[in-house]
Amino acid sequence: MTQGHHTRTPRTSVPLDRRAFLKLNVEQRRALLELQATGASIYAADSEAAQWLEQLEDAQQLEHE
Repeated sequence: MTQGHHTRTPRTSVPLDRRAFLKLNVEQRRALLELQATGASIYAADSEAAQWLEQLEDAQQLEHE
């Protein structure tokens, strides 16, 4: 019995911008890697991580202006 709308495509990790990752501090990196490692609710983790990285990049761009 399959739940059509709830199928997950197997993914090994959340796609991550390497440059953005390198800008993170140790705690942020650890949290993001834990998000990747859990694999639970991967879509939620994907969108949360993406939003979080966007906010982080926005904040860093503001700092540099």
